Amino acid sequence: MLNNIFLCVDDLDLIKEFLININKTQNGNLVGTSTTIVEDVNQLLALHLDILIINPEINLEKAEILMEELRNHDQLKDLHIIALYSELDGKTVHFSIKHKIDNFLIKPYTCKDIFNVVSLESDTQQYEESIKDNIKTFVGRLLEQKGIPIHLNGHKYLTTAIYLKSEPVFCSLTMKEILVETAKEHGTTYTRVEKSIRTAITRAYKEQPALISLHTGVLEKPTCKALVYFIHNRMRLKEKEKDDIGNL
Repeated sequence: MLNNIFLCVDDLDLIKEFLININKTQNGNLVGTSTTIVEDVNQLLALHLDILIINPEINLEKAEILMEELRNHDQLKDLHIIALYSELDGKTVHFSIKHKIDNFLIKPYTCKDIFNVVSLESDTQQYEESIKDNIKTFVGRLLEQKGIPIHLNGHKYLTTAIYLKSEPVFCSLTMKEILVETAKEHGTTYTRVEKSIRTAITRAYKEQPALISLHTGVLEKPTCKALVYFIHNRMRLKEKEKDDIGNL
């Protein structure tokens, strides 16, 4: 799937060249352009962006505000940013470090240079998505082994909750906070997520109590928190086994 790209530069010739070549290179969908720094972040939210190409030097003060607003929106947490600078000085270096912008170009750059960086971002994003899918597939199988069928919403929400628990940025959150983030991920409410998980666990315990019980020989319906931590620890053990084998 092609990435949605927004181009925010004050170089009309560059915009024209980008428009002409993007369809030829199949590097993405150009969903919008602006010659000024976007001041309404909702404009970008509506475009379902994957990559923002921006020249912050158009107006560094407004660019700072835009970066802060982007950081505060969960929908744009995975947005990839490519910065274009006329020169690398104290202000632009500070901007890149502060907003964790790893990919930037300094003049003289060409449209081809930008497309090369876009291609790199796309490859990185696909790799990250592949890792995420593999983890979720593994978690989903573990849940099925514990008696929670894949067609239940509770299975889907548990899979996401356990995946989030494995992410460094979320690992220190409480169980309630994890479920709140899970709800955001699926565009639903915390209450619905929590109820669906309880329903799935209750059904699994009713039908196959020995499977869903977390301790051998003890029939006990686990809480959502206990099940998430149990599967999460199984994942960590699996990763450790792989590391130990790799170190032999």
